Amino acid sequence: MTCALASQYVDEALAQTRWDHENCIRRSLVGFAGQILAMLSHHSKVIAVDLTIFESEANSEFNAGYVQFSTFLEATLHRLRRRLCIKRLGYFWVKERTAEGAPHWHLILLLDGHRISGGHTLRKVINGAIPSAQHFNAKWARLAGDSRLRIAKRGDVDSITEMIGAHAYFAKRESKTQACGERRYGVSRLPAKC
Repeated sequence: MTCALASQYVDEALAQTRWDHENCIRRSLVGFAGQILAMLSHHSKVIAVDLTIFESEANSEFNAGYVQFSTFLEATLHRLRRRLCIKRLGYFWVKERTAEGAPHWHLILLLDGHRISGGHTLRKVINGAIPSAQHFNAKWARLAGDSRLRIAKRGDVDSITEMIGAHAYFAKRESKTQACGERRYGVSRLPAKC
């Protein structure tokens, strides 16, 4: 049920965006939409926070792979859960390469919209939760408190579709070329509330 509904939301979001459907890793967007729906089954409001994660310039010879990024991500999620006193935290990430071949990750965090009192608080909490990893630097892709901060509300088809459509860019095929067998994207596996 959730997968079919997530697929319908993706179809609607892609129809409203200018992205070429053939140039989209659809499976990744369906997974992201499924996690938005799973979060909304538990919370009436979900906030999407976009971060871009770069390898530290001090370690330019270090070629971070999935294992290193996964360790960084789990540490960040663990700290966020503790700081916000939450059980559920969704995410969606994609790995890309710049024209020069340098890897970077786009990370979307899905948070309970009722745990955040304002943009400044959100930025402070997330910045404090990001571990000072020697291999990674995180930058905000969207400013907290900015009107571009995406909020989806339970039962509000437009807000859900807008959140998916706003992040359809992350599912583009360009810049996703990886070594054979290397993961290009990942999504949390939160169960939906029945």
